Amino acid sequence: MTDIQYLVEGAILGFLCSIPLGPMGVLIIQKTLSKGPWPGFFSGLGAAFADLFYASIVAFGLNLFVNDLMTEHQLLVQILGGLLLVILGVSIFFKRPKAPQGLSEQEKKISKRGLFGDFISLFLLTISNPAMIMIFMGAFGASNVLTDPETGESVSFIIKIWVLVGVLCGAALWWYILSSLVNLFRKRFTMKTLRNINKVAGIILLVVGIIAVLSAFDAVKEFFSNSANLLPR
Repeated sequence: MTDIQYLVEGAILGFLCSIPLGPMGVLIIQKTLSKGPWPGFFSGLGAAFADLFYASIVAFGLNLFVNDLMTEHQLLVQILGGLLLVILGVSIFFKRPKAPQGLSEQEKKISKRGLFGDFISLFLLTISNPAMIMIFMGAFGASNVLTDPETGESVSFIIKIWVLVGVLCGAALWWYILSSLVNLFRKRFTMKTLRNINKVAGIILLVVGIIAVLSAFDAVKEFFSNSANLLPR
């Protein structure tokens, strides 16, 4: 694949992984409703950079600690990643978004410093919740985007940077779309709307996980089929 293809794959993963709305998503929506679309978007951008931080840990952590597992047991990693996405998808589908407990006094002071304050406050809040590591582990494992399709080995450092830039762009795109839609339909945005968004996100992750698992089993079948053809008759 070309660098642009890795960038696009990363953007798709970043977009999909950002859709589930937890307390941070609700807080970003509240900021959009109370302060306008740009404060909402910059708050989302803070969450996107926090997601980038955790995606980087997964991308480079996999390379440092489980590179042999990724290369020697690629299908196993793909199946486990797919199953993790299935579990997360089901969990998100039935999860009800809850309003956040609120900002601490220090975070309220930061948030009052304009758009940069909105960015920093949501970055700090999101970075304190490492649950995104699990989502990115499932996404990277299921998609095999960090594995070279020709050699089966871990992709190069530069390719990982392209993927991570894509993750950031995809996440930022989601928060821009969400803040714009919330501002446009502010009178119609309710908690029921948030629950519906989570249901759609859960279904998407569930389908992606199932496809990843099924494609891995197809690869296993093909492997055994090719091995059988090599046996003497």
